[in-house]
Amino acid sequence: MPGRNYFSDVTTVLKSLSPTSSIRLPENWEKVISEIDKPKKCVFISYKGDDLDVAKDIANYLTSVGINIFFDREHDLLTHANTQNDYDTVVSYIEAGISISSHMLAVVSDKTKNSWWVPFEIGSARRKSTEIAHVVTKEVFDLPAFLRISEIITSDEDLEKWVKKENVHKSIITESGKSIDKPSITRLPLYKKAINFV
Repeated sequence: MPGRNYFSDVTTVLKSLSPTSSIRLPENWEKVISEIDKPKKCVFISYKGDDLDVAKDIANYLTSVGINIFFDREHDLLTHANTQNDYDTVVSYIEAGISISSHMLAVVSDKTKNSWWVPFEIGSARRKSTEIAHVVTKEVFDLPAFLRISEIITSDEDLEKWVKKENVHKSIITESGKSIDKPSITRLPLYKKAINFV
């Protein structure tokens, strides 16, 4: 069974908390969000808008192997909020998404250093003690210390190992009860082999 994107579940809850178009989380938002029928394992995908294609490929791979995700780009709501400078809504979704997620995969490219949101999301996830890993694309040659303290994924093989190690993978079983081969990632602009950023 494919994984699912919990963005819609969070949208429903947040809209019920705020009747206006702008969403600002009330003080009791964590209690309300905790009432979502959330999965035991869910991966928040963090990325800069310029890396949307990479993030989509990761999201598609994760859901294809049965992993639940929180991925904002399948919906236009946050894009609209961001273009309207409605940052209360953007921050509310980020905080709510991180609160229901057990893991974070942050896409780190040469463009990430120009992002304010990715470091914010990483800091929010760290504060919540979320398991964090960074998918580093092949045009990156150096990482700041705050990224090096998390697991670094630099190849498709690394990503597959991370999925297994973190036990976020559910085996995919057909209706006949037979396991099927999981899809592989081949389009990500990662290194061919794992590299070490020491």
